[in-house]
Amino acid sequence: MEAFKEMEMHTPCQKCGEWFDLNDGKASEKWFIQTIICSDCGEKERIIIELESDIEDYQDELEEAQDDIVSAEESILSANQTIKDNTDKINELKEQLKLLEDE
Repeated sequence: MEAFKEMEMHTPCQKCGEWFDLNDGKASEKWFIQTIICSDCGEKERIIIELESDIEDYQDELEEAQDDIVSAEESILSANQTIKDNTDKINELKEQLKLLEDE
């Protein structure tokens, strides 16, 4: 009871149920929008939001890297085709050159 007397506006936390002074609470951004929760739960929520944001950022980077791989594979296939086509043309021209030199 003494703890309540020291608080100006005591209220239970929506998340954990512990009592806290409303002035010491944090605005919930995820669990209870437009609600003040205790500072401990507010800190946990902030960390969770940051971790989720980091996961989202890494997921975006991963998807970009996967797109880059697909692009690189297409470039490699195209380069291999160019090598094959040019090798065939070079061999054909060499044959023509040899025929002309043998005449």
